[in-house]
Amino acid sequence: MLGHRRSLNWLWVGLITAFAFLTYTEIFSYNTFGPEFPLFYFWHPPMSFGAMMRAYTYNYLMWYRPTAFDPPYWFGQLFLDWHNLFGWKLYHFTTVLATGYAVYWLVLLLFPGRRFSAFLAAVYFIAQPSMYPFVMEASSFDFLHILFTILCTGFFILSLRTGGWKSVMHAAIAWLFFVAGLTAKEMTVVIPGYLVAVTLLFFWLEKRKTPSRARMTAEFARLAPFFAMLPVYYVFHVAKVPAGTFTSSGIYRTGVNWDLILANVRKFPLWIARIYCFTDDKLGQRMYLSALLNNLLGIASFVAVAMSWVRNVKTDSLYRLPFLLMLAWVAVFLAIPVYSGGFFWHINLPVVGYSVLFGEAIAQWASRIPAARWRAAAVAVFLAGWLLLCRANLHVELYEGTHATGFRINLSLLQSPPLAAAALGNDPLVFIEDRLGMGAWWYGCYGNLFNYVYLRRDIHSKCSAGRAREMAVASQFLLFPLRSEVRLA
Repeated sequence: MLGHRRSLNWLWVGLITAFAFLTYTEIFSYNTFGPEFPLFYFWHPPMSFGAMMRAYTYNYLMWYRPTAFDPPYWFGQLFLDWHNLFGWKLYHFTTVLATGYAVYWLVLLLFPGRRFSAFLAAVYFIAQPSMYPFVMEASSFDFLHILFTILCTGFFILSLRTGGWKSVMHAAIAWLFFVAGLTAKEMTVVIPGYLVAVTLLFFWLEKRKTPSRARMTAEFARLAPFFAMLPVYYVFHVAKVPAGTFTSSGIYRTGVNWDLILANVRKFPLWIARIYCFTDDKLGQRMYLSALLNNLLGIASFVAVAMSWVRNVKTDSLYRLPFLLMLAWVAVFLAIPVYSGGFFWHINLPVVGYSVLFGEAIAQWASRIPAARWRAAAVAVFLAGWLLLCRANLHVELYEGTHATGFRINLSLLQSPPLAAAALGNDPLVFIEDRLGMGAWWYGCYGNLFNYVYLRRDIHSKCSAGRAREMAVASQFLLFPLRSEVRLA
């Protein structure tokens, strides 16, 4: 019986994998990279394992994300050439798949045996359009913090459901995943607060009783190691961020800006449900996925999810705990994104909570179709339609989305570098005329684009903003083989 259950799980995992690859096929044939990929090349010269691990002992640039920034790239360059974009995308895609599998596992923890629900939840998460930019760019291994958060939560739930040494072991594993998540991305700092909600909901709804003061003291002692990491994180990261690095009006903020916060509160929940209308952006970003079909299907699916859960929560008390856990997930993990600049991908961690609600709700609707033949046909049509929609949205992301212009610039450079590598000479200077007024970030994340194109770390770049001047060559890039000050007439 156990072997049969394992076989079924492997079947569903295989279906998740197939759906993910069918959704993202185009990223593997679109032979380009995002603006930050050259930065990661520049940061990761060949080094020993010990030197790589020392990255955990110091702070660099603005954020402290060593688990996402260092081990994956250190390991990847051991077997991948930096210009092997297909290989890097495939390598990065394994973290996307792993996170999808973790969503599947989380649903089975909440709904044992509900494999179709778990499959639908994983499919929704993997193919949510807010994931597309990071899947395409293969930069910063951004899915790791989501993976670690899911695993932390899952093992913490197991620690509440077991006793003795098993409970201690599960809590310890959850803590290790929390530490990994905290060093992968800063928004995981709110995990301890979420685990408090998990503890309270578990005892009130699953145990069906209010625990004694002594029991609650013991349970909150389980949370102590999680909260103990917060001052450590403050000392080793937050306190080291230079004063003035973030302003209340910047893309990333530590100061309060109510206009931006309220705008994010309004649009982020709708984006999670794939509803893009009525979410204008105060930062001037165009919501390129706000099309009639997307909005209609987003609204329809949200209504279907809401109706299913309202009915289930009213009629079956076993649904109340998962429902409130996932609502709390969305609410708590949105607390950090509301302070962000409002970019599409800032909702990726909160999306997990809605994915679980979506998967169970759609599975419930499918189960109400009485005839097995018609039920199978309906599921097939739904999955095929969802796949086609996701592929169409990904195409829009690649050719009309936030990074589409940068993708095209980078592709042209890899195909036709402006100067032969042998002609660069020693210590070359690259002058970039920013004709489009995009800013230096787009050219290799502040001066690393040509380091990556030529796989040399000794190239220096200068970027000129504003309109193009009269130049003797039509290229956007001028390369000078000698270090010298260049003046244009």
